[in-house]
Amino acid sequence: MLIPGPRRVADRAFVRIHRACGPMPGGFERDDGLWSATVARALADLAPRESGRRRFRALCSEAVQRRHCDLGELLDQLLARPGAPALPHVAQVVEDLAAGVRSVVEGEARELLRGAGLPEPLWNPVLFLDGRFLAVPDAYWPQACVALEIDSRAWHLRPADHERSLARANRLTAAGLPVVRATPVQLRREPEPVLRELRALLAGGPHGPHARIGWRRAR
Repeated sequence: MLIPGPRRVADRAFVRIHRACGPMPGGFERDDGLWSATVARALADLAPRESGRRRFRALCSEAVQRRHCDLGELLDQLLARPGAPALPHVAQVVEDLAAGVRSVVEGEARELLRGAGLPEPLWNPVLFLDGRFLAVPDAYWPQACVALEIDSRAWHLRPADHERSLARANRLTAAGLPVVRATPVQLRREPEPVLRELRALLAGGPHGPHARIGWRRAR
């Protein structure tokens, strides 16, 4: 429950009070008569109070991925919250979102690739083949024309999401792009075979229809 800063109201039962820093935000009235702030504002208010790095990353990633809030609005709110940008879990989320990461497993994969010394890929870029939409891979190295797909039904909220992920990888392969596929479990427990395959493909690129592939960054 967000209230004006000067109000003297205490927590009670499951209700937790959060005092606004500055003016109350604009919001919208729900069907039950209560007023709600935007999702971006709610996440920014949560940021200093949330100690679980993984949980906060999941909340922010899902909010953007499911279009519950605009990426730019969320970044603006997080960066404007006093003291929040200096918090490690907030700084990591801001960096990941700005880079195009849109899920917890992608954030973990980004950390893994960086720790292994691999070049930074584009995250969730929109790819075009001869000017026509091709796919949005989880990660893509444009210099080598190599894609990484992280496959796991457990990390997709609906079966249709998993089916779209498989279809996307199949389109990339049919177009001649090498696609390295891995599960979150592989990346956490036994990442070396995946990293070894990526190193070999990146070193041997560019592959496939390199000159015919265009891209734009994730929004």
